[in-house]
Order: sequence, then structure tokens, then C-alpha cells
Amino acid sequence: MQDSRDTQPFQVTKVWARNFRSIAETSVELDRLTVLVGPNASGKSNVLDVLRFIEDALRFDLEAAISPRHGPEAIQRQAKEGQSSEIELGLTVIERGRLGSYTLDYGFVLAIDDDGGFRVRQERVLVQPNSLERSFEFRLEDGNPFYPDSSSSTDNGLWFGPSEGHRDFDTSELWLLRTIRAGMRRGGGKWSGRADTPYQISRSLDRFHARMRQSRFYHIFPNILREPRRVGDANILAEDASNLASVLRAMQRQEDGRFSQFEESLSLLVPGVTGLNVDSAGGYLVIRLKHGSGQSGTWIDLSQESDGTVRLLGLLAALYQTRSLPLIGIEEPELTVHPGAMAQLADLLNEASRRSQVIVTTHSPDLIDCLTDYRTVESLRIVELVDGVTVVRRVADGQAEAVRKHLFSPGELHRMGELESPREQAHE
Repeated sequence: MQDSRDTQPFQVTKVWARNFRSIAETSVELDRLTVLVGPNASGKSNVLDVLRFIEDALRFDLEAAISPRHGPEAIQRQAKEGQSSEIELGLTVIERGRLGSYTLDYGFVLAIDDDGGFRVRQERVLVQPNSLERSFEFRLEDGNPFYPDSSSSTDNGLWFGPSEGHRDFDTSELWLLRTIRAGMRRGGGKWSGRADTPYQISRSLDRFHARMRQSRFYHIFPNILREPRRVGDANILAEDASNLASVLRAMQRQEDGRFSQFEESLSLLVPGVTGLNVDSAGGYLVIRLKHGSGQSGTWIDLSQESDGTVRLLGLLAALYQTRSLPLIGIEEPELTVHPGAMAQLADLLNEASRRSQVIVTTHSPDLIDCLTDYRTVESLRIVELVDGVTVVRRVADGQAEAVRKHLFSPGELHRMGELESPREQAHE
């Protein structure tokens, strides 16, 4: 759980992409709660997938990030003649805490070969531990390391490469973060500045790497959750919620009041449900929901529940799981939620954003109105498809002013199509 003494928890403040899926080039500023709004096929999922791709690549490796997306050519947007077709992804993060603070830019550029292969043409990190007076940039260019202070000598720079005599890297992988961290632990070469500089850099990169690996992006399909499951990892809810039973059992056993809040929220979103239990039978875990109260209540297996109830169970587990995650992305949380329960869902998302950074995609006017008002309309990001290219922007000044003057709600503007910009504005 995020330590309550942190003055500003981990937050991705900006994400950028070039030639990724339907995105030609974009840079999106992110808040603690960011709502990506747009019609179907506008590219909302692709914007969220920029962060998920980076997380997959850092948690596993590049191959594991690319293969489920059907290969390099499937994620590469074909650039116009004369323009670069390389894929570039990156983000800016900030973290303030009792264990140290830092700001950091991280990104990489992928070149796609004619035969469908890929290579890392550039990987870059710019990090500034707040205990130090300056930032430090590290880069790999086509597998060759570059050094801080524009120096290629270990006498003046922080050497972070492989052993002497072998100073190039396999360009099919992301090596930069792990190699810098290992190099800093070895002492960082002959550094003439503060003696603790290598340690401060390594600690900042360790925290960034851990935070990204702990982030999750949820797209929950009910059929995956219906069948009994073997006891599995209960540390973090899987992105498809396939370990839901194990996570719920861990919540039941943890005496911090979170499971009671979970049950209360479930009852609000699914009227008639008054309890939940996870039973063990023959090495399998079975989830049952109680309908009705007291002795007359009936326990029903999850396999017999509606798609909407099952999906909501997974969504609530993502928000209430025992370990608060640095970043949570959720695709269309309003699906299968009754309009009358939309306000409760919005309250849960807002509450979760105090523990985790939350990014959601939606095209529901009802959820937009419940998540935002005249004070928070700036948290909306409008996503549109213009000439086959995804464009992301903030709410236009005139539209935001209309909301602040209570002339229209954000959801009403979206319902009328007024959040979408005129064609010429979308090209700006």
C-alpha cells in the first residue's frame, strides 16, 4: 500500500508516442484520475496501450510485449513517404516520498526491419534524484552506450556498460535500466562528484522500475472468472482477473477493513447481493455470492451469476486488492453497470485515485458526468480519429467555460457531440 507519509505518490505525468498503432504522434498529460473520452474506434485503447506496452516490456521483455500484439508490423503505423516510421514510446514520472524523491524521463525507439524483425535503435533515461542538484542522462544508441557529462571515458563519467572490451548491447532487448542499476551498485566508475551519486541514481531507477512492473491495465472478461481456479498468486490481481479467487481470499484474511468495504460496494452496485465467500474444495477455489439477508439468504456459485455481476466483481477487486498499485488502467468500467449505479462506480474510481493513479477509457455520458463536473472537467482527455489518425487533446476552453458556468455538463456535451472538435481544430 502507498505509504500515507508520502507527500506525492508515484505519478506518470506525461506519456508520448510516435507511429504506434493509430497514433502518428501525441503527447498526453496525465492526472491522478484521467478520463479518456471518445467514440468507439477513436483510439482510446491505443493511448492506454502505450503505457501498457512500456509496462509489459519492463516487467517481461520486448518480445513478450510485441508477440501478444501480433508482431512488430501490427503495432507500427505506416508513416507518410519521407517521414520516419520508427516507433517511439516514452513517459515522464515524478515521485515524492519518505524513501527519496525523483523525477524521470524514460523512453525508447524501435526500428522495424523489412523482414518483420525489430531492434532497439535508442533507449534513454534522464533522471534527477531530488537529493542531487542536477539531472543525469544515459543513452544507448544502436547498442552503444553514451555517458553523462558528454564523456566517453570512465575517468569522467559514470560507466554503466558491460565489461571492458565488450561495450555493445544486444539490440533486441531493453538493457539500459538494468545495466545502469548494476553499474551504479558496482560504484559507477570514477566519479569526481558527490560520493553518493551512484547510489542516489540507482535507488531512483530501482523505484521507477519497481513501480512500472507493479502497474496493471485491466480488461475483464466474465467467462474467464466463472470456473473454479487453483490456488494462485494473491499478490496482485492479474490483468484478466484470472486469479480473482486467490486475491479475494487474501482480502478476506487481511484485517484492515478493506474486504468489508469491498462487500459494501458490491452490495451498492449489485442490489440484492449481501455477502461473498471463497470456499476451498480439492485444491480449487470457488467464489459464491450471497443473495438476500439472514437465514433466508441463498449462496450462489459465480458460474451462475450474470456477466454484469461477474465483471463488476473483477473490477471491484482491481480497486480494492490488498496491495494498492502505483497505476491502474481500466477499459470501459461502465460496461454492464446499471445507469442508476453509475454514481457509486464513479465514487469508487475517485476514491481509488487517492491510493493509485487511475486512467479509464469511456464513451458513456453518464459516467463522464459522475466522474467530472465544473471543478474537474480538466481531467478529461478527448480522443478522436481524424483521417485515420488518433488525436488527443484537452477539453477546449469554450467547452470548459460552458461547464464551469453550469450551462452544460461534460456528459451533455459528449452526448451532443460537442466535445469533438471541428475538423480544422483537430488538425492543429
